[in-house]
Amino acid sequence: MPKFSLLRTTPSPPEIRQSRIKREWMDNTYNKHAYQCLPMTYANVYGWELVLPCDVVAIWEGGNTYPKILEGESYGGRRIAYGGIIGMVSFSVGWVFRTEPGYETWIGGSPNYIMDGAKPLSGIIPSSWWPDEFQMNWVLDKVNEPVKFEAGMPFMFFTMFDSTILENVEFETGN
Repeated sequence: MPKFSLLRTTPSPPEIRQSRIKREWMDNTYNKHAYQCLPMTYANVYGWELVLPCDVVAIWEGGNTYPKILEGESYGGRRIAYGGIIGMVSFSVGWVFRTEPGYETWIGGSPNYIMDGAKPLSGIIPSSWWPDEFQMNWVLDKVNEPVKFEAGMPFMFFTMFDSTILENVEFETGN
């Protein structure tokens, strides 16, 4: 069985939890009909989440400008939110991820989690050798309007995968 190790980079890193099935927009569909889509609900729980420990509010003036963090830049004596990339907010994850050779970590927004004003970016962390903590980035899509990342929200989703599988796939199409 593959081993996934997480090493703290701070005394109080964000909480890690199994990704949950519930999504507010899915709850609001008629008779919660969205939950009847097995592929979607399966994706919702196929990994883990990092939970934001406090509210973070950012504003972006548009164009080639950096967002400003209006609230929640620091938590527990450590900076957790940064506005140092054009149009993006970056969050410190507080962990170094380690996997065995042949396994890596996919990160992004929690599947089917929708947030007004920001979209999560995705990446692959080469966790079988990557030595450092990394950041989770969100692109802001509102200009001159505050965007609130609420305490308790999943600011990052992650799952481990076999990095050798794509090189061994035989891809076939047909009618």
